[in-house]
Amino acid sequence: MSGDIGGTSGAGGFTVFKDFVPDDAASVTVSLSCTFGNVSPPSATASEGSPAQFSVNVTPGANPICTATESPIPAGYESTGTCSATLLVGQCTIVNTLISAPFDVYKDFIPDSGASVTVSLSCTSGNVSPP
Repeated sequence: MSGDIGGTSGAGGFTVFKDFVPDDAASVTVSLSCTFGNVSPPSATASEGSPAQFSVNVTPGANPICTATESPIPAGYESTGTCSATLLVGQCTIVNTLISAPFDVYKDFIPDSGASVTVSLSCTSGNVSPP
């Protein structure tokens, strides 16, 4: 959660969580910018098990809106790409969803036959299920 933004320090913490759907241990680089204040560090690594942690120095009592941006988006994923919250909220989550699409294989016997065959599928990238 956020740190002390109303006290004499004028610093608040901001945490960016990462959610892969389905779960994945990969990490990404996240940068944080706020409508005002100084962010440190300017970018950090985030994964599902280890969120990115930032400190934002602002005038005591201030509550800027902070936006986290993931770059680059991992190959094979759709992403929210960004998330935003006020410094008082102190956290947000970027979600990456694995891109998947059905792939149907049809068999046509000439002449027609009721026989069945086993078919396998391989792609240049990604995972095929079932193979």
